[in-house]
Amino acid sequence: MTHRYYAKIKSIGNLIKLKTVISSSLISLISLLIFSTLALAEGGGRYLSQDAWSFGVMADTQWTIAEDTLNPNFVAGSILTQVDNEFIRHGVKFVIALGDMSDRAKEGAMATRAEYAKALYDAGIGFFPMRGNHETYGWLFSKTPVENEIAELLDNFPQTKKEMFGVSNLSSPTTLDRKYNDELKGLSYSFDFGQENNNVRFVFLDTEDVRCEAKDSNSDGSTSPFQSMECKNYPIPSQQDWINDRLNKSSRNTTHAIVLAHRVPISQNHTDSPFNPNTLFGQKAYGLDHNPEAQNIFFESMYINGAKLYLGAHDHIHHRSIIKSPDGKFKFQEVIAAGLSTKFYEPAPIPNPKKDRQGNITIPDQWSGQKSREIPLSQESKNIGYYVYTVDGPRLIAEYYSDAKGHFQSGNSYPYGDNNPKYPKGVTPGLNFIKKETFGYSLNGREFLVKQGEPYTAVQDSMGKTKAGIIAGFNSSVAKDGNNRGLTKSIETGWVKSPDQINLKSNIFSIWGMSELGSNGRTDIYVLSVSIDKNKIPSLKKGKIGVATFVNGKWVNAVDENFGGEKKFIVGKYEPRYGLGTYGIDPKTKTAWAVLNYNADFAVAADMEQLSTDGE
Repeated sequence: MTHRYYAKIKSIGNLIKLKTVISSSLISLISLLIFSTLALAEGGGRYLSQDAWSFGVMADTQWTIAEDTLNPNFVAGSILTQVDNEFIRHGVKFVIALGDMSDRAKEGAMATRAEYAKALYDAGIGFFPMRGNHETYGWLFSKTPVENEIAELLDNFPQTKKEMFGVSNLSSPTTLDRKYNDELKGLSYSFDFGQENNNVRFVFLDTEDVRCEAKDSNSDGSTSPFQSMECKNYPIPSQQDWINDRLNKSSRNTTHAIVLAHRVPISQNHTDSPFNPNTLFGQKAYGLDHNPEAQNIFFESMYINGAKLYLGAHDHIHHRSIIKSPDGKFKFQEVIAAGLSTKFYEPAPIPNPKKDRQGNITIPDQWSGQKSREIPLSQESKNIGYYVYTVDGPRLIAEYYSDAKGHFQSGNSYPYGDNNPKYPKGVTPGLNFIKKETFGYSLNGREFLVKQGEPYTAVQDSMGKTKAGIIAGFNSSVAKDGNNRGLTKSIETGWVKSPDQINLKSNIFSIWGMSELGSNGRTDIYVLSVSIDKNKIPSLKKGKIGVATFVNGKWVNAVDENFGGEKKFIVGKYEPRYGLGTYGIDPKTKTAWAVLNYNADFAVAADMEQLSTDGE
């Protein structure tokens, strides 16, 4: 099987600005050229099969200030057009929108949002939406019944009810109410994508209002948007049987499973939860501690079926964390997506008291004391961003891109406030998207949570005859989130079986998670050790064998891709006095080692380009 280069692209957000729709075949060619010809001096690369494929994720495309010709029906068209071009450039198979596609669910909003997906369709890229809470706000802004809003969404996006764009096994839950047994059809839905052993089951969960009725009316018989409303929604517990069936790894026949919803179990700003039923219009029964027994069941279903990611939105903050079930037995990674909106939130404080108009505390902590179940990994607020996820067998590689400048101001102050003639208020500037971080996991690897100040030496893994691990280095980060919590590093490992190539002397070891957001892929200095297949050990000529990474279609000396350092070859074991760029072979333990400061795919290789250069 041949493979292609997948390098760490440092800054190509504006390399290609597509002003017209380009055919899908030309887009594929451009993507191939970008990812196969840019040889970077630093940061290593990934070794992907030709069967690898990608999908994009966006969230919260709300235009919250006065609508205009570029942003009609409160859809952030001026942002969407730029991000759609980014997805076209990346050559993704389809794009997922995680809800709140318009700020107001007025009549025509979903038709407008569908128009902004046309560039994707014309490029051969699918689009799969879901509702957020703003898709239910017709009562507030235009008195449009929720049922009408749902009908408009389904009319404009038939792909939620019909197999399109190459998906299969489309399913929606059947609700228990006989009168409304198809109420969730096309709202909560699930499908498969990809070839055998390289595919994903996606499970979209809609927990928003499906029906609302005013409990009271005014004296003249009219209703008010802010009146008490009686609403119906389907929180996660009411869909759990369908979720179990769709996640079941013994019957689903997909490699990966990913759960997606607008609301998340543990958010950063909002205090609502997808486990809660609605009470009043526009509000949910608040508290992350709601129905812990049902939460335990959901977390267990995710965990035992190998569903490692829950993708959500709603907070307009990029945030990754490991979250645990209320009983502490099960966990998964939650990724809250940055928004494509003119609304920017900050993380709410911990604890988060609620006060009345007189300043009296009415709720001591709106988080209900549940934040202890969350381990924060990464966070960025006040920015516009999107995601590209690449699937390659058991491995899933995620990239987060956001504007290089960032620090946007919210609402009427968008983008950069007063007294800034270069950026007039209410006008979206040209966005310069750069890769802020790469993270991932592999189903044949392991996860290691390393707190600040702790050593990386717990990171040890093996596949077949190959053992790999970190033998020196520690987490020197002092980065904190918006609540002054130190960020933990979730280090993920994975494996690719060594292909039939003469110069590889081990299986291929993947590692993610040691770099920080905005570090350009740079990590702490650490020492990676990889065992050499005893049946493939060549003559140990000085500098002729060592730890390598895959760059531009070649296996090259891993230390050549470091950020700085001095290259030096050693025969013998690693010693603490060796600096960045030192690499060697330990004949006694039959291992190769290298002092590195980036994450990538690594293997032991021999007689490769650059390996013996300057090896004295």
